Amino acid sequence: MDLLAMAIAYSQKIRIRALELIGNGVSVSQVSRAFKISRPTLYRWKEQRDKTGSTAPLKSQPPAQKCVIKDWNKFKELEKSQPGQNSKRISSTVGECQPSYN
Repeated sequence: MDLLAMAIAYSQKIRIRALELIGNGVSVSQVSRAFKISRPTLYRWKEQRDKTGSTAPLKSQPPAQKCVIKDWNKFKELEKSQPGQNSKRISSTVGECQPSYN
């Protein structure tokens, strides 16, 4: 994996200090260079703080769950009887949703 593409987790202290400096009149570019943090990251932190009141990292979302069809015969029957429905919606009625580990 390319090291430049990896995200860096910044501490809460660094986030707060960087935004304090910006709030005290230091330019975003100067703070960006001093802390080696990209300008878009600093703007994102500022926007997040303005919206949520916090600069804490946002919790990641769990991966989407796949619906596993348990009864293929019933699925095929429903598919024929409900031609306007998509397969995903039908599978949710004849299967069970669970995380996939493939």
